[in-house]
Amino acid sequence: MEFLLTNDMVSSAKKIARAYLKRWGIETLFRASKQSFSLENFHNRTLSAIQNHITLSLCAILLVAYLRSLFKPLREMSFAFVRRVAFFKRIRLVLKTSNGLVLMAWQTIPNPLYFKRFGLAS
Repeated sequence: MEFLLTNDMVSSAKKIARAYLKRWGIETLFRASKQSFSLENFHNRTLSAIQNHITLSLCAILLVAYLRSLFKPLREMSFAFVRRVAFFKRIRLVLKTSNGLVLMAWQTIPNPLYFKRFGLAS
């Protein structure tokens, strides 16, 4: 026996269950965005920076979902695996300034080796 609590006293049980199932897709999207696309760990202060961060995170999810749909072996793999291993790689950038200061940053770029396997890289 299962229970679903709701404050909707007008709709039928079937309608409430359908609405819940639609919401579940949204919940999994946000979980994937927090776990795999840095939506949870950011330190922006301005509204426009926060909006840009959320937009770019969701665009990255859509890109990975699209690329995952192109290749049958990747359909069952998690977003995190596809993002980290298959489609993108992280490179370290080291910048040295004229006054001797060294700046280090990480850049995420498409992984050309993966696309080459499918004849998509030039």
